[in-house]
Amino acid sequence: MIVKVYQITFLIILNVLCFDALALKKDRKTCDVLVEEIRVAVDKEILTVEDCSLECVRRLSPALGFNDPACVQLCSKKCDDFFRASAKINLSDLYPGLTKAEKKLVDSNPKMSLKAYWLSYKAENMCAKVYKDSRTNDESDACRHFIWAGLMTFELGENNSKLYLDAHENNDGEEESERAMDLANNRAGLIVSKQMIEKKNWSNENLVAEFKKALAKRELIVLSPRKVKK
Repeated sequence: MIVKVYQITFLIILNVLCFDALALKKDRKTCDVLVEEIRVAVDKEILTVEDCSLECVRRLSPALGFNDPACVQLCSKKCDDFFRASAKINLSDLYPGLTKAEKKLVDSNPKMSLKAYWLSYKAENMCAKVYKDSRTNDESDACRHFIWAGLMTFELGENNSKLYLDAHENNDGEEESERAMDLANNRAGLIVSKQMIEKKNWSNENLVAEFKKALAKRELIVLSPRKVKK
């Protein structure tokens, strides 16, 4: 009788183990399929790369019947790979003239680099509302550097902001006077943004207002001022 009980118990345990193994195998197949679906969504820009990891957690939740905790880690790692590839492609497309220092930053931290250079486009758009045409070494140029520095300080922090700003200006092909102008206006935007953060009154509108105020007070460097219409 005791032997029979042991035999029955053994069979029950064996069935449970076999069921778990089959379930895990099924989950692994499901995991691979879902990771591939997420990759396709990223490629087609249906899903932003920034939200990729969140999508892994959402779609691979145990609450939805998955029994493979390693799958979420695998999916998140794939997201990092997607982001690294996407960042390099996008940055090489958008900024073919990256400096050597900028390329090093892209290699070491593609996610932050993509955010930094997306903010540069945001700065250009914000300054385009102030100046209809974009020029070099004039007030619109000062605006772009001031606003970009301010945006990055708010989004990435002071140290990271300075890292990208300095890397961008580390260009041997640029005139020394132009580099000095850009660095000065970068610093002005960084300082103002930091002060606004401390005062808890930071906003895009206030940042632009601070730029105009600094320009009116001649606190910014402009090598080729625009002619004032009389």
